[in-house]
Amino acid sequence: MATSDFEANQNDFNADYIESFVAAFPAMSIPTCEMMPVPSQGRININGTTVVYNPDVAVARTTIRNTRKVGGIFLRYAKNDELPEVAAGFQSAFAFGFLKANPFEPEAEPEHKLCITIDGNSGRVTEAPSKAGYLWKEMEAACADIAERWPLIQPPPNAVF
Repeated sequence: MATSDFEANQNDFNADYIESFVAAFPAMSIPTCEMMPVPSQGRININGTTVVYNPDVAVARTTIRNTRKVGGIFLRYAKNDELPEVAAGFQSAFAFGFLKANPFEPEAEPEHKLCITIDGNSGRVTEAPSKAGYLWKEMEAACADIAERWPLIQPPPNAVF
């Protein structure tokens, strides 16, 4: 039920997302881990730009050497369109970089295979690539560029902030 066209469209979109995710679910393969609610939304200032870390699920595991590894799962969906692999790699690398500086468990470290982005259309699971550190540096540079240029961008007419 909806009380506006916006709500009706949103309901249709959410139903499409659920149907697509259910259809793609058999293709998904994630590592064995504990899944838990995200402890809190993380915010980090990267070279003057505030970036939010808000995965859909927090994950952790204990290794055979009794060390804790952590990660986060992001669910992504665009109606009738697969998530580009490059975008998924960057998002997973961001999770790895964020958790390296801000693990949600003391003494824990992020693990590449636990920092994943799942495409709700295809079921493709993308873990943080081995070059996650390099991608993090690219994101830091992009954030510096954004922070430098943001004050120069004029708001559109009638914008409300």
